[in-house]
Amino acid sequence: MLEYTSKINSTLLEKQVEPLFRTTMTGGMGNIFSAGLIYYFLSGSPQQSYALILSTAIIVFSVIRILLSNHYLNSATGETNAISKTKNYVRAYVSITCVIGIFWAAYPYMQLNYDDESLRNLVILINFGLIAASIITLAHWMPAYLAYMVPQSAAIFYVFLQLNTEHNLESAVAFVIFTLVMVLTSVRFNKRYKNVLDLLLKNQLLIDSLNQEVVHRKRAQVALEDNKRELEIKVNERTKDLVSINTS
Repeated sequence: MLEYTSKINSTLLEKQVEPLFRTTMTGGMGNIFSAGLIYYFLSGSPQQSYALILSTAIIVFSVIRILLSNHYLNSATGETNAISKTKNYVRAYVSITCVIGIFWAAYPYMQLNYDDESLRNLVILINFGLIAASIITLAHWMPAYLAYMVPQSAAIFYVFLQLNTEHNLESAVAFVIFTLVMVLTSVRFNKRYKNVLDLLLKNQLLIDSLNQEVVHRKRAQVALEDNKRELEIKVNERTKDLVSINTS
């Protein structure tokens, strides 16, 4: 029973995180493209040297995360200690994602040192897009999405508060609303996926239970027929003995 429960838990965990690893390539390419794009826009500006460092770091860690995901998808599943191995992969994935989110958060934070409104708006707009788009690739596992978006959201909110502009407070409030909408959307996405997964696993458990019951009934039927044949053989043997005795 414990072995069966462990197998179910392992299957549930694998099904939960499998889409996370399968969409890593898409999310990674999005990060790499965005990192190159933002460096292109900041090249020639005073931020170029910092942009080169940040974009390079984002690209490197995005590639590392892609390699980690491919290694997980290509590794054997259903083996001993599968749950602990999957958890280790997920922890590494979330950690790398958090690092990528921190590097992205450095971009809006860096804008406090430069008074270029057009570049600042461009950087924050790219961050907005990354936070929204990552719901599709990361919301299957909420810790991964939060690790990615929280550093960026915190940095953008801090920048809005520190800006000495006419509508900085309104911008901060609007961004808080945007962040709440993104979090609620990701929570609903995650909950819907988990409900579907839970329903599928329950149906599979029901099918397995019915199959086991059918197998048990077949075995009982076979055993009953065997006992019937043995009883008939014994009756025939006793009848022959009685006939022999009467004849004698």
